[in-house]
Amino acid sequence: MSDGKPDTVQTEARLAERRWVFILGVPVATLLMVALLVELGFHLVPNHYRDLVPWRATGQWHVPGQTYVYYGAFLSPRQPPGVAPNVVQWNRGGWHDADHDPQHPIAGTRILVLGDSYVEGIQVRLDELYHRQLERLLSEKGHVPVEAVAMGASGWGQAHELDALKTQGLGYNPSLVIAEFLAGNDVRNNNADLERLANEQMKRSSWAREWFVDSLNGGLLFPAFLFDRLDLGIRQSRGQQDPVDSDVYRVSPHTPPALWDAAWARTAVLVRDMKGAADRAGAAFLLVVFTSPMEIEAWVPGTPPAPHEMDMRLPARRMLGICAAQQVACLDLAPRFARLPKAEREQVHLAGDGHWSRVGHRLAAEETVKYLTEETRMWPRRDVRVTASSGRDVGRKKDTRTRLPAG
Repeated sequence: MSDGKPDTVQTEARLAERRWVFILGVPVATLLMVALLVELGFHLVPNHYRDLVPWRATGQWHVPGQTYVYYGAFLSPRQPPGVAPNVVQWNRGGWHDADHDPQHPIAGTRILVLGDSYVEGIQVRLDELYHRQLERLLSEKGHVPVEAVAMGASGWGQAHELDALKTQGLGYNPSLVIAEFLAGNDVRNNNADLERLANEQMKRSSWAREWFVDSLNGGLLFPAFLFDRLDLGIRQSRGQQDPVDSDVYRVSPHTPPALWDAAWARTAVLVRDMKGAADRAGAAFLLVVFTSPMEIEAWVPGTPPAPHEMDMRLPARRMLGICAAQQVACLDLAPRFARLPKAEREQVHLAGDGHWSRVGHRLAAEETVKYLTEETRMWPRRDVRVTASSGRDVGRKKDTRTRLPAG
């Protein structure tokens, strides 16, 4: 006959288990509830993290015939209220451009524009892009119809431009090739070792950085906030490190100078090879130095020096020297933009993004046209007419391009 003790022991064990579940579960449940409420608050109340753009949230990236929706730069604030997202329609080649048929050129002249994310131009509408405005302005300058073809993608340097020129661009039979140079990252893009250093620097920012990006991409704003602050604290404890790209503005780089010497030497070879490829195809070649806000301001009289012993004019000077040595026509836009009134200068680049706004694209096109038609003899004068005298076939058609002087 049982005295009831085993049942009592089992009952007390169950009660103890429930007490521990209560002791541990209530705080956990409370924390989860608080976290959910805070997360809801992050989504409902305007704040920095709610407005950040996740990684390529909508659409396809450079997929021929598909669309991509630009809300703002990755990890930067979305477009301000009232500004509609920019819908990009990639053409048959996967570029932000109209479709062009290399086998059936217009009876006039073609220009080919090569570059990185500035030429890609997902921030503005197609008709506002640099190359489209060049097309329009040059057509208005004379009787020669102009067709502008653009190939550009984020992260390109001169190595990518040369590859695109040889594999696709010359197939459009251009009379003029315009290549972009952007000091901020093109030299680094042209060197595999510097690219590796820049990518490693980004990745080892801290382990919390990756969690911050993943949280933001997943729509979890409260964890994104926590990991962002944690990442900032870790990086501050290690001591802030300048990005690799900042060394392009230094006479004495912090990263190994030999790497930068090699990168500049490679860039010079690539510029030479682009001009050579254009020359052999009978096309004129122009290199245009694009801008950043700090590079423009460095040309404004009275502007304080850049921090950390940086010279914001240095890369453009080096590129102008490379072009002069190789007899390459070169247009530096920064000093021209610096002559604009302050209010207009501030509209050249998009706030929070850094790329050209539609104003920047327009002004760059205007300065390029001025250089081509007034300051040099690179573009035909108004009395030039379209001829078909070259005898070169394009498919089964005569080459009816108007040829431009090759220098």
